[in-house]
Amino acid sequence: MQLRRIFASIAIPLALLSVFAGEASCLQPATAAPAPTLPAPAPIPTPEEIEAFYSYDQSAPLQATMIAGNSNLWYREYEVSYQSDGDTVYARYYVPHSADNAPVPVMVGIHGMFSDSEYQFWSIADFAAKRGIAVLTPSLPYHHRRTVGFPLIPGQQLIVGQPDAVRDNIRRAVIDCRRAVDWLSARPEVNQNAISIAGVSLGGIVASIAFKMEPRFANGMFAVAGSGVAGILQNGDTELLRIFRAAASLHLLDVSAFSDALQIVDPANVPDLHPRPALLFNGTSDLIMSSADAQRLRRSLARAEQIWTDGGHYFPVWPAEYLFTAYIARAATSVTYLDAGEGYRFEEAAGLPDLGANRLSVDLRAELGQPLCTAFHALSVPLMNRTLPVVVASRATYDELRESLLSLPAFIYVIESDNCAELSAALHYTAALGLFADPLLYYVAPSQPGGYSVSSFTAMQAEAARLTLADTLKASRAVRASGSAGVQGSQASRGILAPACLQVPVPNGLSPTVSLFAGLGAQSAVGRFLAASIPAERLHAIPWFPDYPLDGAKWSSGPSVESQPSEASEASEAQRSPVHAQ
Repeated sequence: MQLRRIFASIAIPLALLSVFAGEASCLQPATAAPAPTLPAPAPIPTPEEIEAFYSYDQSAPLQATMIAGNSNLWYREYEVSYQSDGDTVYARYYVPHSADNAPVPVMVGIHGMFSDSEYQFWSIADFAAKRGIAVLTPSLPYHHRRTVGFPLIPGQQLIVGQPDAVRDNIRRAVIDCRRAVDWLSARPEVNQNAISIAGVSLGGIVASIAFKMEPRFANGMFAVAGSGVAGILQNGDTELLRIFRAAASLHLLDVSAFSDALQIVDPANVPDLHPRPALLFNGTSDLIMSSADAQRLRRSLARAEQIWTDGGHYFPVWPAEYLFTAYIARAATSVTYLDAGEGYRFEEAAGLPDLGANRLSVDLRAELGQPLCTAFHALSVPLMNRTLPVVVASRATYDELRESLLSLPAFIYVIESDNCAELSAALHYTAALGLFADPLLYYVAPSQPGGYSVSSFTAMQAEAARLTLADTLKASRAVRASGSAGVQGSQASRGILAPACLQVPVPNGLSPTVSLFAGLGAQSAVGRFLAASIPAERLHAIPWFPDYPLDGAKWSSGPSVESQPSEASEASEAQRSPVHAQ
């Protein structure tokens, strides 16, 4: 009995540490034989017991503070704190400047486990705030400024401990989310009908519970989340979890006691009493949140959509940002814009994932800094978690080099034609993305005779090129400031002629680094040059997600066979209100 108690005190925490810390063993395919099946869990609590468990005193004073921080072209950042169930929650709050004119949608974003920075959710927050969506990112218990003591791993106390303590910690995180809604509900800049919640990994588990318990959330988005800790212990495929289950089969520890205590914090067990739209992102090769657990969470949501890749636990950040933003805007019945300054504004329309592809297509309607001057551009976003450059080409050049360009680990930005205004739009859009690649941008253009030029730009060189293009366009407008130009502008508004702004050629000498390719093999030579200039293995990790692997994911239709709930799961699900996944 003493040996069993000692083993349980070590094995369960180690297993959970391996799950959420993203150890290398989590990323490798399993080679061991299937682990023994764990005992069936006890019946889940009733809906009444679950509701009582997650109840809290909504009238308790929030004692909120809000301190102004940095500000940029798109939004202001604040440090926020508020009281939640006897504890102080700290959060970052990103408020778009557009909120000065009208209330805006807001997203509560929950980071993953063992985060060592308040800015782990910053990439998604920055992306959304630039498009007119406010974002509040509270820290999970025991993380960041909520750290207690000197943990070996940031935030480990949240899930490392006795079952009852872990259960209560997850409840605490859920209440923190609901208190966030209490605070946001009193904010004048917030559209009260468009409060969303999103979470990643353990943050997705917490967010999905909060979404079900809090009817004021308009929709929810959960990346690489599943049916909870009990599902991870049963189905997770890391080395320590396999050891854990083998020990259970030898009766060295009582896994059922642990999983039974956590039934009430399993999001799949929480009834969806207020069905609203939900979007799930999962990977069929996820060794932490298994496909079966991801499907079980989806089945528990009445109005859920699920998007799959064939990748693992590290969902592609760049495509997820476009899909998150589009989903929030759709629920808020609003159109989001990216204002890149100087009259350049972009309306983005993310396409549906193309099964088997490793990119997401985004259509852009670009306003090019002048009245009556718009163009329709296209963006191809790779499913790759790296600091990526942007490759710009006209539609004609893209069509000629399509295969080579799409094989690159880069954003591909396609303009209608090679002219000052459209290239300037691509430079403005790239600057607004806030990428960190060096070189930041490559411009592929036709050259005479029958060849191509490839100009590369660092961030500073791209800014200098943008200024040069602005001066060129300004000079062109001055030349056109005559009666004939006014007639042409009037005709352009009726669709008779192309706007004069699209007829200004790109000047030479924009970049000090230009490579020329000519002759019959020019197309192949350009492809080889770009592939050598942008090798995936040498691209830097995303600063706020340094452990993301280079896994080359593709969009997937999901597991080849729909996972069926076990008898125990069926019995548990029968206790909830019937739901159907969309």
